Amino acid sequence: MSSKWMTALLRTSCALSMIASATASAGEKTGRITSVHLAQQHVDKVFLKIDGAYSQEPTCSASVSSWDFVLDISQSTGKAIYAQLLAAQYTQTLLQVVGTGTCLLHTNYETLQYIVVES
Repeated sequence: MSSKWMTALLRTSCALSMIASATASAGEKTGRITSVHLAQQHVDKVFLKIDGAYSQEPTCSASVSSWDFVLDISQSTGKAIYAQLLAAQYTQTLLQVVGTGTCLLHTNYETLQYIVVES
């Protein structure tokens, strides 16, 4: 095998490992929303607290317990998720909430990736 192929294979392998480890460290909770926080000092961010235990605890916010996830509502997708979260909170509907495995929006809280509304 040529050194170019070996280098390409090694880079691909490293990239796949990084993706797998990022996915493996993403937080996931199934429960009901107990609190939603929206404030002017956190423009375009909504903080969520979900009851119950993590099925997988995020590595970036494992030592913080005040909020579980933070959602970016500056774009239409975030606003649509926020509307679903408010409806789920109002009706006390069970949700599966999954994070990105990163704390990009706030240094202490995992960024929300998606939700699944249970029936």
